[in-house]
Amino acid sequence: MFRKLVMTLLILLVGAFQSNFLIAADKAEVEIYTLPFGTPSYLVDTAVESLYGELKDTNIKLKIKQTPGAFYIIRTFAGMQDKIASGAVPQAMVGTTDSILPYTIEGRPPFTKFPLPRSRVIWGTAGFLKVFVTFDKNIKTPADFVGKKVGFAEKARAFNSSIPNMPYFNKGYGGYNKVKWQHLGSVNSKDALLSGAIDVHWGTLLAKVAKDDQGRMVALYAVPAPPLMELMSAGRELYFVNEDPKITKAAYNPAKDQVLTPVFISAKSLKGSKHDFWARGQQGLMVGDATMPKEVAEELVLTVWKNMKRLSEYQAMFGLYGASPYPVNVPKKYVHPGLISATKKLGFKVPNN
Repeated sequence: MFRKLVMTLLILLVGAFQSNFLIAADKAEVEIYTLPFGTPSYLVDTAVESLYGELKDTNIKLKIKQTPGAFYIIRTFAGMQDKIASGAVPQAMVGTTDSILPYTIEGRPPFTKFPLPRSRVIWGTAGFLKVFVTFDKNIKTPADFVGKKVGFAEKARAFNSSIPNMPYFNKGYGGYNKVKWQHLGSVNSKDALLSGAIDVHWGTLLAKVAKDDQGRMVALYAVPAPPLMELMSAGRELYFVNEDPKITKAAYNPAKDQVLTPVFISAKSLKGSKHDFWARGQQGLMVGDATMPKEVAEELVLTVWKNMKRLSEYQAMFGLYGASPYPVNVPKKYVHPGLISATKKLGFKVPNN
């Protein structure tokens, strides 16, 4: 009887050991939920998937899932939170920005029903800078927009139109409703400015961003998104509207607003610009769930940053990522521990924020 009991225990121990070994040998599955084909997010996410398809020495199996858009992703993530935590489905990641992250973590409107309290930053990406441009040399600051037609994103894309601009103009520049906002979308807005149908276009610069020795957010290098590039190549003098950084800082309430950060853009950093100016911007992020094992998040970061040159050959957007994977403008409470340890292993300092 005693011998049978000992044998049973040995079998159980061996089985448990083998089971643990098999589990350890399995690759961790990670899925990146990306935006539709052709978008910047799709292009960079596909590049990361291609990189992992080439790697042999990795503990991670990574693939992307194309989706209709951001709201679909947020609803999907909200419904999967418990399954992600339990390991029933793969860990998931998605690109976002520092200005939208608090909305999803806290469940602010329009995400009241879809809070993602465990969202954590896995790495920082490029800067997305929003700039007002015009062919009218008399429009110098946003204060000159009163009564003018200004084109920006469609109504459905509120985070690229009304949400960041309403408090900004109400508190800083005389009132949001005093401007004749045109919800055209970036391409139609660009065309409208070229034809003279509107006075100002709200365009996008993609940039490598950093903080200078004065603590200011600066663009080290900036390139225009395609609609803005077309305006800059139109053969007419295009003026970048200067935005007062003091007004920008005072206009937003971090507890409820989508906060865009003042960013300094020098003529040296933007080819085609003849003067320095201030605009507003946000730091791009890759986020995942807080339950992602630290070693998985760390390996993801180290793999991407150690292969940054190869990734840049896939997609030039990677050339705008920071030297450090740690995002410039994000509180540490929102950062995954794996990013912190990876940042240190890569030889960069972790900010005390």
